Amino acid sequence: MAGAEKPPNLLASSQPDYRAYFLERLDGMRSSHFQKPDAFLRDGSHIHVASLAAASEVRAWQWTQDQQYANRALERLRLIAAKADAIREADFFTPYPLSFAYQGLASGRMVDDGLREAMVRFVTKRFVPRDFTGLNNQTLVRACGLALAAQVWPELEPSAKWRDYARTICGLLEQV
Repeated sequence: MAGAEKPPNLLASSQPDYRAYFLERLDGMRSSHFQKPDAFLRDGSHIHVASLAAASEVRAWQWTQDQQYANRALERLRLIAAKADAIREADFFTPYPLSFAYQGLASGRMVDDGLREAMVRFVTKRFVPRDFTGLNNQTLVRACGLALAAQVWPELEPSAKWRDYARTICGLLEQV
């Protein structure tokens, strides 16, 4: 790759250096891939990409207190939650970043009743533990996401199933 920019050594970076790099990349992504808030959401097949964008925007807001990041994350969460009936199931990538984004905004008192209700409907309907419990990247990522979802929404009926799934996967890891 002649002329390509060499990525920074993030392991050697200080926390401020890493944060600056993260924010630079996030802003760059927003000006291209995430230019429109509904990017990756039109057909509902890339909810996980939009969820990762929302989580990244929440982290940027937490670091900078720049309200534009929180506003974009809120808008993205509303658009994701509106897809509850348009998708079959949230894939294994989705529960963790979506729960992280919601939790961060809720702890900052940014979530209104409408978004809270829409997210409860979405996660209740679309966060599904699987019968398959073989150890692989999908089960590990799903288990982490569902464990966080159970912490964020402990009052919801499926939270016990989410927690049980995560414990099952954790138990399998302990046997390795």
